[in-house]
Amino acid sequence: MFKILIFSFISIVFLGCLSMKSREISIKELEYGLCKYDVVSSEKPGKSGLKNIENVKIVKNTDSVKAEMSVAFGVKYKLLSKKEGKKKLKVKWEFPTSITDNNGNSSHKLVYTEELIMNVDTFSLYSFNKGYKVQRGPWSLIISYKGKTVLKRTFIVY
Repeated sequence: MFKILIFSFISIVFLGCLSMKSREISIKELEYGLCKYDVVSSEKPGKSGLKNIENVKIVKNTDSVKAEMSVAFGVKYKLLSKKEGKKKLKVKWEFPTSITDNNGNSSHKLVYTEELIMNVDTFSLYSFNKGYKVQRGPWSLIISYKGKTVLKRTFIVY
């Protein structure tokens, strides 16, 4: 009986540790919608097409976006964790149809890894800064951590 009790206790502690590991981070969506921002530099090192930006602001809370040049939309969120530091997250934008750039490369999504600081407000946004990017239909932002989706927001571009 004592062995069963010890085994049960160890199992409960082990399962508790596993569930704590899966809650290593959580995400809180703060705002979403149309954005304005300032470009600091034209491209992030090693990340083709991604720009260094600052002073990002959500100017209209909406999930409806006009299919026009210079329109930017996205999500402001905070990664919550009891531990400070940085975590790598996968950011994916899914497009309604394949987008073909000026070089003939075609894709229905943009995926990149971003190392983000915990417990600090951050943004993920998309900007129609080139004509071929403007596509009507549902656009989804999906952020995942260790293979698990932690945030999903869909915008309807009309």
